[in-house]
Amino acid sequence: MSDQDLNLLAIWIFVPSAAIALSLMVASALGFGTSIKKADRERQLGAFRQLLASHHGPVLDVDWMLFKTLSKQELLDLAAPYGWRLNGQEYGGKHWWLRLVHQPSVPVEDPRARLAAELAAAEPGADGKYLLDSARYSSIPDDERDRVITQAGWKKVHGHPGALALARIGTTVMHTVDEPMLEGLRPAELRRNPVVAERAKRFHAEHGFDPLGPSELDRLRIRNNYWTKKFFPPGCIASFLLGSAPFPFFIGLSDDAPTAVYVGIGMAAVALVPSVLAWLVRRRRKAELGPHLAVLRELKALHRSTAGESS
Repeated sequence: MSDQDLNLLAIWIFVPSAAIALSLMVASALGFGTSIKKADRERQLGAFRQLLASHHGPVLDVDWMLFKTLSKQELLDLAAPYGWRLNGQEYGGKHWWLRLVHQPSVPVEDPRARLAAELAAAEPGADGKYLLDSARYSSIPDDERDRVITQAGWKKVHGHPGALALARIGTTVMHTVDEPMLEGLRPAELRRNPVVAERAKRFHAEHGFDPLGPSELDRLRIRNNYWTKKFFPPGCIASFLLGSAPFPFFIGLSDDAPTAVYVGIGMAAVALVPSVLAWLVRRRRKAELGPHLAVLRELKALHRSTAGESS
């Protein structure tokens, strides 16, 4: 195959790929997928409200599969003001039937009160976050939900699929890249494990601070964020240079172009400076935070291995 054929083939591969990638980026930026889901949700909300308002009789069987964009809890919350209460459910084939009975005298908890109660009892994880199942409170308008969250002493950090990440007002959470040691680690749960509590007590005596203490974990997150911000600039520059250097180097070798070879060598040489800086940052971070992160990893593993024994 000639060079001209190769160039033509490259164009035919590159242009459609670039067009598809650009189209996906534009669609994502404009929120086409989100708008479609929102339209489906609004349509199903309207249909369910119409069903509630128009139905007569003591029993209402609702096929949840006709309202798939709505959570079950949202359906029950929407039905509650009309006097409907869940009496049972049955799943079979393509249908999921929720049997509602008309019992307006049966008390039902307001979703706002339920949210406030959950947040009052909530404990953040070691990463400073509490994941709230937002589907349980979809019937609350967003502004009202946010007001309840704020009044309970929490703030929204960012969204997760099907959840909201919250943090107590005044605390620090992990930014950029989360620390894996802190993910899924719940201090309150670990403290209830006597084996873990004893190990944490020994660490406290040896190092002078409680590894599961709220203020100590907050400081850990603050310092981890600090070192992460220090690491990213040199780390990204080094990664870019080292990742790009082989291209001009090997192209120069194959095409007998010394200039391209020198460019590749120069890029690799320049990458040494940010690489050393990134390594020094990692080393200083490990010196400062290493013992705390190491014991958290140990406590997490210890809890997993002894949870059954302590319960």
